[in-house]
Amino acid sequence: MDDFKGLKYRIGDRVWGRTGDLIWEKILSDLGGSPTKGPFGRLGGREALLSGRLDAGEDNTPWRDMSFLGIHEVVKYCYFPGIQDMAGFLELIVNNQKWDALPPDLKEIVKGACDSAMARSLTRWAVDDAKVVKILNDEDKVGIRKIPREMQQEILNKFVAYYDQVNDPMFQKVWKSQKEFMKIYIPYMRLQQTDVEVKLK
Repeated sequence: MDDFKGLKYRIGDRVWGRTGDLIWEKILSDLGGSPTKGPFGRLGGREALLSGRLDAGEDNTPWRDMSFLGIHEVVKYCYFPGIQDMAGFLELIVNNQKWDALPPDLKEIVKGACDSAMARSLTRWAVDDAKVVKILNDEDKVGIRKIPREMQQEILNKFVAYYDQVNDPMFQKVWKSQKEFMKIYIPYMRLQQTDVEVKLK
């Protein structure tokens, strides 16, 4: 965790101001880092990293970082998991009055389209990321690293402590629901995890 001290770190993705990003900024500051905001586009991010204005940064996924931003050409390491952004989401925002005006059959069509889009998006994202990680490993230009378990735990503990302190009724309503779900799901998920490795020829 001491490696964050003095680190000029570009934080967040395209939407600055999300509660999670604000909390990650506080955690980095608590650790002595220097979090910064702003676009991390192809030219801006590469230039900032090359010039030393940034020491590290985050944007999206390995596939997007490599395909659109070319960040793999200027960094030495890519760290997993993205503990600073533990969960992603896909959303459809609809005006409640317009939604209420839809007949039930059209509502089901919209829900079905959302389910299909989510399944396709998540699957494509996972496969594209897996391909990019393989390319990076094969080329041996960017070191793929795993954040140590103890460090993951410490960062997660800090997030939970900050989440518990957020003074927003809607945030706390959602956070409470997520905690209740995790109490049920995490033990089940651990039972489902295999402890063996598939040997492929």
